[in-house]
Formats: sequence, C-alpha cells, structure tokens
Amino acid sequence: MMESYITIYTEEEALPADSAMNEVNLSLHGANRFLERNIPLEAVEGVRHLLPLLNDKPLKFRYKGVQVVARLVNGSPRIITAWRVPPPQ
Repeated sequence: MMESYITIYTEEEALPADSAMNEVNLSLHGANRFLERNIPLEAVEGVRHLLPLLNDKPLKFRYKGVQVVARLVNGSPRIITAWRVPPPQ
C-alpha cells in the first residue's frame, strides 16, 4: 500500500526537483482549512484522481462531500483551499 504524504510549502519556497508525483502539497491557507475545519484527507485522493487535469490555473471540484481548489505549482499538485459541502436535501 502506498503511503500518503502531505507537505506544506509557502508560495516562495521551491519544491525539491525529485519530489514524487504521489505527494500533494498544501498552501498555508489550505493546511489551515484542513486543521480548523476538519476536512477529511479523502480530498487529497481527489486531487490525485484529477492530476491529469491540473495546470497552473486553479481547478475547483467536489469530491466525497468536499469542495477543493487545487493547481500545479512547480509540477506538483497543491491544494489551495477546501471546505465541506452539505449533502443535498
């Protein structure tokens, strides 16, 4: 089973050249949202599924009840922000 890694970088920091594509980074805002809002880590799985669609423009998508905004930064996926979406009534 592959382990998941979450690495937090500021916008000014460069990513290591040998970073693996299974690594999903969080912006400081994204990390704060995960901690303060109890965002499930399944959002990271959603970013991995949509990796072929990511580019330098932010992509907003919904995955397992979580709205996620992510983009590629220096070739690695980065979650900008995330929040829970209430189930439809």
